[in-house]
Formats: sequence, C-alpha cells, structure tokens
Amino acid sequence: MHANAEAKLTRVLLDNPGATSSDLTLKMSWEGQSWHLHFGTMCKRRLALLAPDIPKDQQDAPFFTGLLAEFDHANRGFTVKSDLARARGGKPVARNDPSHPLPWR
Repeated sequence: MHANAEAKLTRVLLDNPGATSSDLTLKMSWEGQSWHLHFGTMCKRRLALLAPDIPKDQQDAPFFTGLLAEFDHANRGFTVKSDLARARGGKPVARNDPSHPLPWR
C-alpha cells in the first residue's frame, strides 16, 4: 500500500472518532469493511515497531488494528489510541513534526 493511502487510512480515523469500519470505509470511497482490513495490514507491517515484545507465537493475532486504534464494543466504533493522538504533556503533535508516531511523514 502506498504511503499516501496509509496516511488517508489514519487521517480518516483521526477525523471520525467512534466511526464503524463500514463508516470509515465509506469515507475512503471503498466498499464493505475495507478500512479495517487495510488499517490492520498497515499495523501488521509495523508490528516490530509498534509492539516489539509480542512473542512470535502471538504475532499472527487477528486484531492488528488494535495496535493503533481502540475498539468500542458498544457502538462497534474505532478511535485512534489516545497515546498516539497526543504527546509530550498532552499537547497534539503537528503532522509535520518528526516525532509524530503515525505514518504520514
């Protein structure tokens, strides 16, 4: 997946906290629950960076999306993990800040 597509996957999540996979997919102009699939694939590719302590026998877990997003079982919605949305003293990190944890640099 191209870096611009990954940036859009992340941006749509940031801009639509609590949205379902179907809603996020529609925002991407895709069908079904494609957002969930592509976001999870993006997270899996970054597993060594995001969760280097996960044992090898657990690295094929089906919910890689959970590395960067929280899932609310009540409304079936996703929200970016708060520790990624904010940094240093609770202040938002600018998208062009080199210390930004998300993949759109």
